[in-house]
Amino acid sequence: MKFFVPGIDNPKLATEVHGALARVCAEDIGQPVTPALLFALRYRRDDCEYLAQVGIPHPPEEGADTVVAIFPTSSQYVIWTRGMGGYHHPALRVPREFASDTEYFNDVNDSIISPDPN
Repeated sequence: MKFFVPGIDNPKLATEVHGALARVCAEDIGQPVTPALLFALRYRRDDCEYLAQVGIPHPPEEGADTVVAIFPTSSQYVIWTRGMGGYHHPALRVPREFASDTEYFNDVNDSIISPDPN
């Protein structure tokens, strides 16, 4: 998946916004975040399995906010959502031991292309 921040079409601006969000996130949680660019996080909580993906509302319930970024730290993952129309809203903290899989942005366009019907 090619790196993006939902709602931002300019790649340079998306990188700047992601960096700014990472700094705010680190301040809010009191831990440094790693520079890894995560696209998705699969985790278990309360005997349920969840998949958080950038650009998709999470958690999967009515009224959920769009995931803007997923920030890894040494002890947890922070799923950052749009929340209240802005970007300053860490939605969910997931301890590393609850995570079962991560997918990183790889700057490859992995979008599905449908064959031409003609």
